[in-house]
Amino acid sequence: ENYGYIRREAVKKLPPAQVIRVALPQETKDQLDQIEKYHKVRLDNLSEQELSGELSEAQVNTERLRIVADMKRSLERWLELAKAEPIYEMAKEALANGRQVLIFGESVSSTVFQEFGSGESLPSLLEYLNDRFTRDGVGVAAIYGEGGDQMTSDINEFQRGKKKVAPATPYKGGSGLSLDDQTGNNPRTVINATINEAADKDEQMRYRAGGRLSSRSETEYYEIFAPEATTDRQRQEMRVAKQKIL
Repeated sequence: ENYGYIRREAVKKLPPAQVIRVALPQETKDQLDQIEKYHKVRLDNLSEQELSGELSEAQVNTERLRIVADMKRSLERWLELAKAEPIYEMAKEALANGRQVLIFGESVSSTVFQEFGSGESLPSLLEYLNDRFTRDGVGVAAIYGEGGDQMTSDINEFQRGKKKVAPATPYKGGSGLSLDDQTGNNPRTVINATINEAADKDEQMRYRAGGRLSSRSETEYYEIFAPEATTDRQRQEMRVAKQKIL
């Protein structure tokens, strides 16, 4: 059977989410502060350009939105990468218990963090975990990136139990695919690195690996939450607000 295509399937019960709170090392908190300060300086400089008449109001508004978006992206990508070690350890434990692991992350490609001035390109969380488990000799199904025949092959091998870990984005692995245990021999553990702001997308992610009529085992679903990080708190608050509307 080809599992690498979208299909509608009846569901029975949404797997409950267990929130895993992680404490950030002081170094990570300092780095997040550095990212914020870098972009706040950019915003201050922008205000000065507006007061001097160097830029028009429309130009300032456009640039301000870009700076805020840059800051949010860097904060979230750095935080997600900072969660790599606890996620790796959780996944290893699940594998040792005979489970297959689906790991959701938001960022896909490598990033140069201009805020630190090094120019070094760092991998995304999904790239990092793909490389780490591959070096461990664990089969990895990459459900992110451009997709195509290779991703379809990876999905099929994950469903057949040949590949045990599947790093995925909510957009590639969170909608339409069936990634649940349909034999009863390979229960799933799902680890979500970043709370999704969209309440409907959150439910789709939770249903990918369990809670379906085809599911033959119970799914473990974990969310990694760093309460000390502003972006994680904001995402959680936004999702709670949207859940009240649905």
